Parts: sequence; structure tokens; C-alpha cells
Amino acid sequence: MVLVRAPIEGPSPTQQPQLLIHFRHPGYSDSSNVLFRLQATDRDDEGEPGLLAQLALDACAIVAGNPGVVGWLSLSRDGSAPIQPSIVLHHRYYYYHLEGADEAPYPVVPNFRQWRFPHGRLPQHWQQLAPNAKVNAKAAAALPTASLAYYKLTTALLTCEGSCRLTGCREHPQVARVVPLSELLWWRANNMSRYNTSDEANIHDTANALLLRADLHIAFDRRRLVFVPKPAADGNICLVAHVLCSSPEFELLYHNRELHPNVVSADMLYARFAWAIFPQLRPFLESKTDRRLTLLASDASLADAHGCITDGQSPSSATISTERPGRDPLPSALASEHIFFSSSLLLTPTSPPIDTTLSLQGPEALPMPLRPQLAQAWLERERQRSDPDDTWTKEQDWLRRVWAGKTLLNEEVERWFERIGAEGKEA
Repeated sequence: MVLVRAPIEGPSPTQQPQLLIHFRHPGYSDSSNVLFRLQATDRDDEGEPGLLAQLALDACAIVAGNPGVVGWLSLSRDGSAPIQPSIVLHHRYYYYHLEGADEAPYPVVPNFRQWRFPHGRLPQHWQQLAPNAKVNAKAAAALPTASLAYYKLTTALLTCEGSCRLTGCREHPQVARVVPLSELLWWRANNMSRYNTSDEANIHDTANALLLRADLHIAFDRRRLVFVPKPAADGNICLVAHVLCSSPEFELLYHNRELHPNVVSADMLYARFAWAIFPQLRPFLESKTDRRLTLLASDASLADAHGCITDGQSPSSATISTERPGRDPLPSALASEHIFFSSSLLLTPTSPPIDTTLSLQGPEALPMPLRPQLAQAWLERERQRSDPDDTWTKEQDWLRRVWAGKTLLNEEVERWFERIGAEGKEA
């Protein structure tokens, strides 16, 4: 009887060349027009790094706010010789062009919470995932008909899937949310419950979760890998893992591996892909260059009664210029589509205007819990004691002035995004 076995040998990936592909905005100077970069992990038969053009186009369209017009990649600023989506990119720099965006720089969405999900306009190759990514009807019918609350979700996924969807390992898989719980307000504001398996408007739904091994769950939440559609050799579209970071082991073990059958929604996976891409924009936004941005205008309220939250996302219209610096009050009714307005967050009159639509932003729109009078008075006394310089009050006053139409200098833009809770790339 053998009681001692040799240590498990780890994977031995070969050393291969690395390539970061830069995607440029043709509306800005080449010195400051790189929107984001993606690791070239789609290697050819010779091991040369590359990236499927269709995946890059998906990322660019999301960053541009899914405007519903034709977009294409080109090696040139003028947009000539469009690159076909089916090819693999091998160059270091590409320009992303939008049809009809010749006169001014097309606007860019700065972060995930400002992005509006393109209902009914999901790219065709993502739509083709639907029949391939579903388990059989009997397994789906076995789901609880009541709300899939947190404690029921694991049981439901173990019943339908039973193992890690990437490795097939059955020992202690974890429930990985596709749209993270931290983005619950975004999930509600964008009405993502329409893609749920159950008829409940609950983020704890099998359409928004899948089973992953613990290490892969961590990598998924750290934006190291995503699950995207790619064409198989027979032309069918399959759901595969795509490694976003430079990781020889992950590339060897998991990159372009097809997932096991699951009940996750293709729409949720598309949202997750967007969530993983947006932090890559930070260098573009932090450069000392005026940018044309698209934001969401909305307000929100929070009722502190048994956890009942009223999320009144309301894109609204308001025209702001140097002649009329104040913002209009935000209505509580939900508008059906974005309406853009101009804001003078500029240093020079020749700079392009910033198109905006704001979401859950601004001090007046932040949800505030109800506090008893005595508790509020105590809080104010403690705040004065711990903050003798009144820094907190000054910061709140600054935020209100910005919300009322104060012109921002370039160096104040990052401060504004940080104060309103915009996400940033982890160090």
C-alpha cells in the first residue's frame, strides 16, 4: 500500500511574449487619447500574442455608451481600412471610430455606475449565447418558484449545476454573483430583474450567479477573468473564460475554456464584462485634458423601514451653460431614455463641451437615512469635536456648489468623482 505520494506538480507554462493593446480615441491628440488597454491573451498557433477584434469592439462600444451606431477599429486616425471583427489583433495601437462622430469627440462613459444597460440592443453574438448557456428545461423548472433569497440560491445552483462551471470541480464550489451585490442600486435602476429565472425582482437569482471554485471566484471578483462569447471551430458561439491580466498559469489552464452548461443570463454576463472594463479608463480620465463625457441624471430616495428601498432613478433633461450655471431640480419620475445636457467643466472656451446625464450623484440626490432629533444633535456635536477645522462641512459645501453649477478645474475632476463614489482601479 502506498501511503505517501509525490507532491503535485504545478502547471509549467512556457515563457511567451506579452503584448498590451492600446485603444485610442480619434477625437484627441495621440499624446493623451488612449481610452484603455487590454492584454493580448488570444495567442495564435505560434504563441504570438493577439486579441479577438470582436471582444475589443464590445469593450469599446460599452465605453462609448452603446450609442446604437456602427463602430469599428482601424490602424489609422481617419478610420480607413476597417478591421473585421473576426480577425485577431496583433498591433500595439488601434483607433475606435463611431459613425457620424467626425465633428466632435464622441462622449465616453466614465464608470460602470454611469453606464446604462442597452436593453434590446445586445450584440448578436451575445444573444446567441442564450440557447447554449441554458441547462435543460427540467432543471430550470426545479428552481424554487418563490423569491430566490440568498440562502436559497446556493441550493438552487447546486441542484442545477452541481460543480464549478469552469473546472467541473464538485468540492465546495462558491456562488459567484455576476452583477456584484455592491452594484445593487445600478441593478435596480437598470431593471435587470427582467432577465431573472424567477418572477421575483431579486438580485439573488440563478440568472445572476454561477458556481466557481474559490480561487476562480476571487479572480473573477478581482476582474482578472470574464466570461464572454467566442466562435468555436464549427462556427458556433460558445461561452468561454477570457483572462484579462498577464498570468501565464491562468492562460494555460483557463483561457478560452468553454464553460459547463449553466443558467446564467447572457445579459448579466454582458453587464459583468462592462464592470470589468470600466476601471481601465482611469488613466484616460486622469490626464490633464478636457474630456467629453456622458453621465446619468437621476435622483434617489431611501426609506429606512424594514429595508424597503425606493430607488427612483430618473434620467432628466437640463440645459446648463455659462449663461445659466444652476442645475434644474431632478424629477422623481423615471424617463425612458437618456437626454444629454451640456456643462462647462472646462478650462478654455475652445474645449469641447461635456455631455452628461447624472446617476445617483450629487449631495442632494444621495440617500439619507432618517435619524431621530437627539441622535442627529449628538452626531453634530461629535463631528464638531473630531473635526475642529470643519473640514467635513467645507467639503459638503464644495460638493453642493459643484452640484449647483460650479465650474470645475481639471485638477478638481478626480476629487469630484471620488466624492460621489465613482469606482477606481485597485492599486
